[in-house]
Amino acid sequence: MQGGASFEHGKESSRIVFRKSADSTEYEVTLFDEKGKNLALTARMVRLGDFSFIDFGTPDANKRKFREIPFPTIESHFFGRIHLDKSSVRLDLLSDDWIKEQGKAGKPKLATVQTADGPAISASTEELRKFALEHAEDTEAFSEPYSLSRKK
Repeated sequence: MQGGASFEHGKESSRIVFRKSADSTEYEVTLFDEKGKNLALTARMVRLGDFSFIDFGTPDANKRKFREIPFPTIESHFFGRIHLDKSSVRLDLLSDDWIKEQGKAGKPKLATVQTADGPAISASTEELRKFALEHAEDTEAFSEPYSLSRKK
């Protein structure tokens, strides 16, 4: 996995592994970074209109057997557009900076809570789906690109 719009072979990258969950409703995701730290997530893909999105969330500790669980854990999500083709995947995640700027300008009209790191969206699922569909082609809103290439 590399930041940026396209994957470059030989360039420094992280590794991300997707495994279909036992009940096949989501993916178990593990992100291995360059520093040897692992991040466990769940992922669900959803189709809204003509667009595909991916929602990453806090893993279910009952489904995945962890040796170490960082406490306290707070269920949270991040999401973005997903573009799939035969040889690669690109994720365009929702930009934190864009959300901050929109909040300062009084838009978007999504419920947020202020955290030490800035605003966090606290809107309902229906509000988020409507927002995602309205902004699906907004390259400023979904402007955190990551490219993935399958390694066999």
